[in-house]
Amino acid sequence: VRIASEALSSRGAFLAVLDGSRAHLEVLAHHGLTPPPPDTLPLPGYGEDFLGAGQIRLVQDLTDAPAWPALAFLGRGGLLCAPLQILGKRCGLLVLHDGEGRRPFDERDV
Repeated sequence: VRIASEALSSRGAFLAVLDGSRAHLEVLAHHGLTPPPPDTLPLPGYGEDFLGAGQIRLVQDLTDAPAWPALAFLGRGGLLCAPLQILGKRCGLLVLHDGEGRRPFDERDV
């Protein structure tokens, strides 16, 4: 998480995996985020389709992304969200936050 955050000069990042019920994401690690993320985040809003598609999603501004209310703790800025796959199953997300003062994430960052 630290390496990804520093490589993209992001404000911070967190790594979360699906819990056993596949209804929530459990935050396993974070770097650079103040306040830190909660221990769990609800899955609705990210959507199974997002994880199933396995595509990196860019969110330019969290204030314009009403489907992502659980990430309001990050404040202003955008996201780069990458689904994670372990042993052939998509099971979580790596989320990087650009914060204020950094250019928004774009295709070069993907």
